[in-house]
Amino acid sequence: MEWISDWVQGIIVAVIIVTIIEMILPNGNSKKYIKVVIGIYILFSIIVPIINKFNSTKFDINEILDLEKYANEISIQTSTDLENNNEEQIKNMYETGLKQDIKSKLNDKGYNISNMDIELEEEYKIKKITIRINKNEKENENIKKVDKIEIRVIKEKEEEIKNITEKEIEELKDYINSTYEVKKENIIIEEDTNDA
Repeated sequence: MEWISDWVQGIIVAVIIVTIIEMILPNGNSKKYIKVVIGIYILFSIIVPIINKFNSTKFDINEILDLEKYANEISIQTSTDLENNNEEQIKNMYETGLKQDIKSKLNDKGYNISNMDIELEEEYKIKKITIRINKNEKENENIKKVDKIEIRVIKEKEEEIKNITEKEIEELKDYINSTYEVKKENIIIEEDTNDA
């Protein structure tokens, strides 16, 4: 009867250990692998004492499975996953803040941004920026008395008349270049003709 008591105590200890491990286990891809190893541990905790009771040779789980090796690999994988996840979240937050800052500054200059794409390099430097803009409607509402009206006939092959001139686009490129240290050739500014 002492053997059964020791066996039950061993199972109880194994279940307590597993419960504690599952409570401190972080959520992630490696959780399912850890649960498989835990399941094998409980299974061996139940079966090994029975095998040892009826077999004269001692049976050691460490001879079959190197649990310490698996635990180290899972720990390394978990910490790597956490670092990658944190790095991605920081990058997304930085990109969102940068977009809001650029949008605010160009809005103060009289432009609305309808679309913006930013490509970041390592160390969060801007590699390329593409912006679709149009002039603020408030600026267009401030039109005063017209002194002269000029009518121009556009041939089919001529380009559309744009609200934003090439000079304004170049000034915006210079501004973004000096403020955010982006190469001018990597700054693409297009007029958003959908809202015009």
